[in-house]
Amino acid sequence: MGDSIMRILVIEDNERHIADAKNFFDGQTDVEVEYASNMETALPHLKPDAVDGVISDIIFPYDGSRRSYKPNGAQGAIIAALCHERVIPCVLITDSSHHSENNNWVCGTARSLHLPELIDCVRNPGDPMAVKGKRWEDALITLHRLIEAGPCNKHGRYHLVHKSLPGNTSFLRIKACE
Repeated sequence: MGDSIMRILVIEDNERHIADAKNFFDGQTDVEVEYASNMETALPHLKPDAVDGVISDIIFPYDGSRRSYKPNGAQGAIIAALCHERVIPCVLITDSSHHSENNNWVCGTARSLHLPELIDCVRNPGDPMAVKGKRWEDALITLHRLIEAGPCNKHGRYHLVHKSLPGNTSFLRIKACE
């Protein structure tokens, strides 16, 4: 990345999380952020060279009306798939556990497609302490790692997986394509 400014799209519909994101990203000197609160406003940003990366909520409405919101309508999964197809690095973020009923299938699908790991409220597997709000810093770090690594040579896509190390610590590494 060097000294360049990273242009990212943050997709979030919850006002409290938007305020937290703005508070966090306003303190970053190497990031320029566009915000979208629904699928309709996010789609124009999902084209080559429009953004360097995306950080997306999982559940948000398709358009500006709340009637298009469905509790199990995981628009973020569609965003991740579109980004994967268009070779745009994308990180999904949620304020609940990836083991929850609404998120477990998203997490499993992302893993099976070798998409980036979901950033949820739990820092370490098995850790009962949940973080309040969203982990914007962890999402940005993951996005930085994806961008720095670039797409793999074999598939031309971004791959990042979560691996556990002895001692109950965890880290993210680039997935080797086989």
